Amino acid sequence: DNLSGVCVLAGSGLGEEHLLLATLRAIEAAIDSGGTKHSHILKLLKLVPPVEDNLIRVLGKYGDPDTLRDMRFDSTDAKRSESDRLKWLPILAKAGGADWKPRELLDAVRTDAWKIGVLAAIELGETKETPATLLSIFPTSSPSVQKRIVRTLLTRAAWALPLFQAYDAGKLAKADITPDDAKLAVAFNDKALTALVEKHFGKIAAATPGEKRARIDSLNTMLGRNPPGDATAGKVLFAKHCVACHQLHGEGGKIGPDLTSAERKNRHFLLTQIVDPSAHIRPEFVSHKATMLDGRSMTGIVTAQSAESLTLSFLENNKPEVRVLNRKEIDAVDALSVSLMPDKLLDTLSHDEIRNLFAYVQSEPAKPKKDAKFKIALISGSLEYKSDDSLIAFQKMLEEKYPVECVRMFRKTDTDIGGLDKLADCDLAIFYTRRLKPDDKQLSLIKKYCDSGKPILGIRTASHGFQNWLEMDKEVYGGNYKNHNPGGPKCEVSLVEKQKDHPILKGVKPFSSSSSLYKNTGHAEDVTVLLTGAIPKENEPLAWTRERKVNDKNQRIFYTSLGHTEDFAEASFQRLVVNAIGWCLNDDITFAK
Repeated sequence: DNLSGVCVLAGSGLGEEHLLLATLRAIEAAIDSGGTKHSHILKLLKLVPPVEDNLIRVLGKYGDPDTLRDMRFDSTDAKRSESDRLKWLPILAKAGGADWKPRELLDAVRTDAWKIGVLAAIELGETKETPATLLSIFPTSSPSVQKRIVRTLLTRAAWALPLFQAYDAGKLAKADITPDDAKLAVAFNDKALTALVEKHFGKIAAATPGEKRARIDSLNTMLGRNPPGDATAGKVLFAKHCVACHQLHGEGGKIGPDLTSAERKNRHFLLTQIVDPSAHIRPEFVSHKATMLDGRSMTGIVTAQSAESLTLSFLENNKPEVRVLNRKEIDAVDALSVSLMPDKLLDTLSHDEIRNLFAYVQSEPAKPKKDAKFKIALISGSLEYKSDDSLIAFQKMLEEKYPVECVRMFRKTDTDIGGLDKLADCDLAIFYTRRLKPDDKQLSLIKKYCDSGKPILGIRTASHGFQNWLEMDKEVYGGNYKNHNPGGPKCEVSLVEKQKDHPILKGVKPFSSSSSLYKNTGHAEDVTVLLTGAIPKENEPLAWTRERKVNDKNQRIFYTSLGHTEDFAEASFQRLVVNAIGWCLNDDITFAK
């Protein structure tokens, strides 16, 4: 059946993206189970036009020589963008061989983003020279790259030992290895490695309950005797020490609990959670250690899982990162009794700083502007494009400049979107999701809003935002999404000459976008195209409006296939979306400034 599926694709072209992906997954399952020979599959796959990255990935994954050669060429082509050069490195690292030359790649481009991307790929390989290679570039690397080198070497016991041997020999500074790094090393249960760790860090053990109680009582007394601190100064401390993991008043990460709804007014409760974070860990925030079949290990919070994959979230260089692991490559997953939050966070702060931090954490959120006129739903769930981060920053700008209140309805898992019960109360819904599968109740709330006649704005992957309602593209946006062109060349964005005076295009200028060009030719007749995008030999509609009658209402709809993370930093893209919000809400004047 899997072979037949390949033949169908080869004979009829790629077809719909979801059909291709489903067939490729079935093929991978057949190969991995040992029921199908690689050579037969690869020969058939090569009959399919290689315009889809997932197809190229499968060919490379199973060692097709021609594909691996092309991947190596792309990765060393200085004319390509960093992102294009990086995307095949994980496959090349797993393939290994004499052509996998990490040192040359690390020296190829000087940016930190490039080096960190190469280090992420190096983790996947089995190269014995890795510790020597990384330790040789350590002294001349930037602090962020140095931290990533340490984290890379801590993925295997065989790599961690040379790291601590270098530390023991004085080749690394004292600050280069932290107590948290020492904890990761001890977790390997390697005698030689543990001996080196304990030589410099002592026994890696938590403080006794008595010591922690004394610390909690001491700080509680200090905070009670002194006047409240400065909440403004505390916000700066929160941004430095806490915001990467915790949300407060709608800002922050999701690796730890949302503090907005915690018992923030209970000072003793807060102190207990900070001083002794491992005493009680909510089930959803228990950290897990995933040990891979190739010897690597990774630690983080399980934020999503399926029969095929496990997603871990963790901090790296004080920034939240996500790693999706293939279950077939996992040897064991163990729940840890120790929280990812460090025990001695407050030990680095003075009493005044602790007072300031508590003043901010216990403060009330800023009240919405009294003159707020519109309530806008931000429905997010496009992990590939980090839609949460883009929409959070966009929300901040919107609420500072315009009379709006945004309501976040962000993905928790592929089947659960938080806050949709508030959707019916919103004046505009902005969708930026990708192939989510909300349950029947949540999907009915989304469809009910779309049938209400209220305005809708879709960004990029919203055209295939819900895997269990792919028809939304044609029914609502009037689109005709048929996959996308390969990434690489910048997409040149142009205004449609006949629509240059449209209010949505006011202040919008042509620009270049990193968004791969979506194939959208064949949209509905009642669509008005405002922008087009061009790459060599291809030109497609990029943004359009649509007005349709819904329950005697004239529903205004705007969609754009732009929306790459870099687009949100582009002034013309921001202007485009703000103007589109004004047009959708039938209030161009308010959003024109």
